[in-house]
Amino acid sequence: MDEEGLDALLLSEPTNQQYLSGYESQSWFTFQMLLVLRDEPQPVFTARNMEERAAEITTWMDNEYVRCYSDDYAPNSLYHPTQWVVELLEEYGYADGRVGIEEESNYLSMGAYDRLKRNLPEASLENASGVVNWLYFKKSEEELEYMREAARITDAAMETTEEVLSAGVRECDAAAAIMQTLMHGTEEYGGDMPKRAPEFGPFHFEFSTRELQDGDVFGVEFAGCRRSYSSPLCRTVHVGEPSSKRYALWEELDEDLQLVLDTVEPGKTCEEVEQTYRENANHPKASRSGYATGLGLTGWGEGTASFTEGDETVLEPGMTFHSNPSIDTLNRSGGVGPERLRMLHSETYVVTEDGCEVFGNYPRKLIVV
Repeated sequence: MDEEGLDALLLSEPTNQQYLSGYESQSWFTFQMLLVLRDEPQPVFTARNMEERAAEITTWMDNEYVRCYSDDYAPNSLYHPTQWVVELLEEYGYADGRVGIEEESNYLSMGAYDRLKRNLPEASLENASGVVNWLYFKKSEEELEYMREAARITDAAMETTEEVLSAGVRECDAAAAIMQTLMHGTEEYGGDMPKRAPEFGPFHFEFSTRELQDGDVFGVEFAGCRRSYSSPLCRTVHVGEPSSKRYALWEELDEDLQLVLDTVEPGKTCEEVEQTYRENANHPKASRSGYATGLGLTGWGEGTASFTEGDETVLEPGMTFHSNPSIDTLNRSGGVGPERLRMLHSETYVVTEDGCEVFGNYPRKLIVV
């Protein structure tokens, strides 16, 4: 905030709210915000008044800094929740300062931003997207341990995937078994709610009641989660015995993944990793070959660095990434069945002093069921 010249910071991203306050609750479907105020010793958290108890239990702040709004401020009521935020800024003396707002947040509507701007005529609203995200891009040892524990959950869930998938099994039944493992965790520790359901078709596609058929080939992607830290993993599943051509494609995909892992090392930029991958991969993706991952309440991407052209972020030990080469036919439409080939392969890892450390131990293989 000092570097950006900000007097106040209004955080609408749930992950950033949790990172600074400890708040844990699946309440982000309604308006909530964390206010970081320059001269206050603690942040101020606000949400619907029904979230007050969860905030008192999970945050590290004193209860006086949990300032939830009444139903009078709920959307479509007498007031709007942004009016409550304005009143808090006025009370604490920041209604006329430089106020940072996460303009790129998926949890700040255009209407809410417009209301804040209109009701804070003396304030200078500044784009503060990413100010908090970059704080957890480089992980502490405790955070890395959470990701290692999450990876053990991911490995167990991929073993479940291999056990439950076969011709005739409904996608929803397979997803139920995988989700159970993800939430059960291990005997030593439980898992968090997964940030994404298992998928058996197009990217981010919801599973259905469709029964798997011989010849189906698709990527399976999910992440075990521990204290909101995720370790995603992708593998390719083939229903029935693959042809030699399909095996050869998977081997080329495995080479592409190893290429990225061998390229990553401290001192290189994200752009240099991407360039090496794009110039040498068997099947270079149209999009990025990796992205920062780890902490997330609503997903596992952190919204900071990516292995893409133009990203000059310099790799340092402690930075964590998910690299996911793929082969996707029909203009990336994805899907299942012999006419729609989608093969995924990935690992999640941390940059070390001399390369990288992969968190998980699940075999790098084509899963044949």
